[in-house]
Amino acid sequence: MSTPFDTLNQAEKIAFWQAIEAQLRNVIDMCAACIAPYAVTEAQSYLDHNELGLAWETLCEALSEADALTQALVEPPMREAGMQMGFADARIRACFISFPANH
Repeated sequence: MSTPFDTLNQAEKIAFWQAIEAQLRNVIDMCAACIAPYAVTEAQSYLDHNELGLAWETLCEALSEADALTQALVEPPMREAGMQMGFADARIRACFISFPANH
């Protein structure tokens, strides 16, 4: 994010989080057929309750068991969402190092 979060007004903050939520929902749409159904349901439930970080972590865990093509498809938007939420670079890398394609 180019502007410090604290300087955003309330409407901009809401739009910021809504954009991340939309991005995570898009990831779910892209990989729903390739990950465990319980993970899809759990991630959607977290998003429905504004728990974006938990949804991200659930998707990371589920994607670690997905095929390499699916992982390659969703890795960029997942990395971006993680960075936007302020996750440490090490945490983001830890998610994706578990992908077989990255070993």
